Amino acid sequence: MTLSEQCKKLSIDLNIVNWNNKGKPEPYALELYVNQGYRGAYCEGGAIGVVLKSLCLDALTESSIFFGTNFDAREDACLKGMVVFSQLESNKLKLVLDQIQTTSKSIFLSSFREILSYDLINSWHPGLTIEFASDVYDAVSKSEFVRIAEWVSLDSSHRNGWPDLTVVSENKLSFVEVKTTDKLHASQMTTIPALKEMGFNVSVIKLDSKT
Repeated sequence: MTLSEQCKKLSIDLNIVNWNNKGKPEPYALELYVNQGYRGAYCEGGAIGVVLKSLCLDALTESSIFFGTNFDAREDACLKGMVVFSQLESNKLKLVLDQIQTTSKSIFLSSFREILSYDLINSWHPGLTIEFASDVYDAVSKSEFVRIAEWVSLDSSHRNGWPDLTVVSENKLSFVEVKTTDKLHASQMTTIPALKEMGFNVSVIKLDSKT
């Protein structure tokens, strides 16, 4: 299938815009949304992964294999990727989901800052900001956060296939995949329908240097 056919199959919008073919496509595409009043990040699933961890950082710390040892369980919780949710035993997953349901915005933002204090996080997931995190918290309900975490926990492969951009505006969270020449990958054909089923808007923006 062509990219257009894939988007039609998934019932998502495909927007084609001019691109000067200079620099990386993801930051360029994000800037298009920023100019329309969005806040966002261009680090694929890393953005929502850090958000989820910030909602349950204490529970993830207690669930770390290093908890109660001489190793730093807190650091382990901060540096773990989204895949951590699929590695939790059922009782520990319940602890994590329960904290997501009850975490206040102030605790969430404090945890987000703590995670961002690690240089590795900024290297893996560039462009994340406290302002972005604040807007995401306001835009997504606790039950929606729980649904995302539950879906990620179902299979380790669910850490893959996340759209490049996570953007938020007017209390609405959206996901945008950025393409230049290639088509949607197999993992994206799994993750995108899941996000749509959860009620999130997903679209594709194709940067065309020939437009």
